[in-house]
Amino acid sequence: MFNIFKGKKKQETKPILSEHKPNLDKSAARLVDRSRDLKLRLEKIELELKCALEAYRYSRSHAEKLRAKKKAVDVLKRKKMFTAQLHHLEQTSLNIENVSLQAEVARDNLEILRILKQTNDMQKQIMKEINVETVDDIIDEMQEANLIQEEFSDVFQRNYEIDLEESELDDGSLFILIINSYF
Repeated sequence: MFNIFKGKKKQETKPILSEHKPNLDKSAARLVDRSRDLKLRLEKIELELKCALEAYRYSRSHAEKLRAKKKAVDVLKRKKMFTAQLHHLEQTSLNIENVSLQAEVARDNLEILRILKQTNDMQKQIMKEINVETVDDIIDEMQEANLIQEEFSDVFQRNYEIDLEESELDDGSLFILIINSYF
């Protein structure tokens, strides 16, 4: 909003979702305490109601019955009021739990979104460094290296048996024959 004397109003920064969680927890704890207190009051009211009904049952005069009946009606009214308040508190507590759960889901979704963005940026950076031609060149070099390796394996697997007997050759010619067969 624009004020003539003050200028533009600064926009307030919105709080992060995690800042609301403690407030929700405090509210939920207060509601639990209040509902516990109301349950205790309802238990006392139940006892009062039993006493009022017994007083009504065992009263002998008409005036005593009217007083006991009035007291029982008053106790029933208070019970109804406290029961309605308890129901309202339980509903509110359920709503707070629901909001808290939704906030957690929103935080999780935000974190997932951050991770996806980081992963996407990292993938883009990698793709800038590597192109298809480089990958093709590397694969060609690997295939060429495999072919050379296969040739070496074939050479090493050859059988270099000499069908000559040692008695026919002297020591020098045997040595030369062995060296020539390897190279």
